[in-house]
Amino acid sequence: MATTRKLKVSLCVILVIILFSFILDACLQVYLASKHLNKLVQQAHQSHHLVFNAEITNWFTAQKSEQQKYWMAQLAERLQAMQSMPVQQIQAPKKVLLYLANRNYLPAQLALAQQNDNQGHTQTAALWYKKAAVKSAYAGYLYANRIKSTDAQSANDYFKRALNQTFIKAHTDSHAEVLQNVQKTGRPLSAKQLLNAQYDYLQHLIRQNAVPEQWLPLLTTLAEKNKGNSQDWLKRYQAHFRPNLQRFKRALTDAVNNADLPCKKPIHLITHQPWDMAALRQATERVLKSDALFSEFCIAQQHWLAANLNRETRWQMSQFARYFIDYQPDNKKSYKQNNLIVLNKFSDTALIQHEIAHWLGFEDEYVLTNPQLQERCGGQNKAMFRLGVNLIAVDSQYYYPTKFELVQSLEKYSTWSQYVNNLQNWIMKTELGYQLKSGVTKQLNTEAIGYYPVETCQGSNRFQAYKPVAKATFMQNYQLAIPKLYKDLYFAAGDVTNN
Repeated sequence: MATTRKLKVSLCVILVIILFSFILDACLQVYLASKHLNKLVQQAHQSHHLVFNAEITNWFTAQKSEQQKYWMAQLAERLQAMQSMPVQQIQAPKKVLLYLANRNYLPAQLALAQQNDNQGHTQTAALWYKKAAVKSAYAGYLYANRIKSTDAQSANDYFKRALNQTFIKAHTDSHAEVLQNVQKTGRPLSAKQLLNAQYDYLQHLIRQNAVPEQWLPLLTTLAEKNKGNSQDWLKRYQAHFRPNLQRFKRALTDAVNNADLPCKKPIHLITHQPWDMAALRQATERVLKSDALFSEFCIAQQHWLAANLNRETRWQMSQFARYFIDYQPDNKKSYKQNNLIVLNKFSDTALIQHEIAHWLGFEDEYVLTNPQLQERCGGQNKAMFRLGVNLIAVDSQYYYPTKFELVQSLEKYSTWSQYVNNLQNWIMKTELGYQLKSGVTKQLNTEAIGYYPVETCQGSNRFQAYKPVAKATFMQNYQLAIPKLYKDLYFAAGDVTNN
């Protein structure tokens, strides 16, 4: 019996110790939870930063899920009570950030947006910026910048909201309806953030071809503050801005009527945003100064056009004795059409050189596509004709009755016939008559000037195009240099068109 009694006493002691340890541990956890919570809140009060150090992070991670939720709820309650002294920055475990952010705690939303940004998760970052925009003008500004290329109208709304949150005291009564939608608890932009937001919003409005009344006051204000390139843009607005196609055509008509011809081949540069004007001018000037081939060209005028050229305007432009370069950065390709060259954002000086060479009568030495193929290589009733300074087209189904007639045609249509050492080497006799040889580079030195087949008219049922040299040139690959022979041919023949 004594042994049994001792055993029962021992068990009771053990149970008491276990119970005490549980109570002690629970008290310790309550103490630590309160300690860490108070430390974070005190830190937020003093420095406006909420930073989980290693001790707090390790303690939080070790807690069970229910304990974590209870503690995060207490933290959220304490932080929400600090709205008059908002936290500017928060560093915490992701679970804490998500808990707080989903309860509309702004610093946590911004922290998650920035974290996802740094990790390359741009879509998730955008979602958190959008949620934060309810309370933060800066978040609204960042979100507007992200969606301006895909959703211009929504970007407009968020830009306006961000700026309105800043201007609550500055706006007049006429803006009262707009301001009713602005949350009074919204965190405004700092002075620096305001300038950046205004600057980006200005560019967004200009890209959308908004009417000047929407952005000119903002441009004037930014120019007064010397923000970015705003002073230069204001000067360009005053000198070169065309708000619509009608004003653009009026400027062209005035230029023609005033006989404003600073050179033989005046070029008008067209851009649709002011920040593209200097770069386009510089690139074009580099090309015009690069070679005597382009010496007759000069830049006569620049236009900042707040509209895209339509078919009717392009046709009207083709009637002017002027040349035009239209910079369309998002266009799929660069090309020449009559007296108009369209360039995209991938265009460099070599490509501009290639396109301007078309104005001098040089033709592409790669496969033409419709409708250029039909226009240039079809519909001719001649056995041979000139495609350009550098090319002729020959009817592959036609046989000349005599060698003399074929030689006469070569001398008439190929600008380089006089440079060919012996035309006889390029002529072959068949049972049906005489034709130009094709693919003779094995018999002759590839440096020899002659008649080399080129793919320009590939796809045509009848015509084969020929060029004077065997090697690829800048009219096939625009990165290549202009052959000296091509320059000599141009200066000897002058402007060449299809004849």
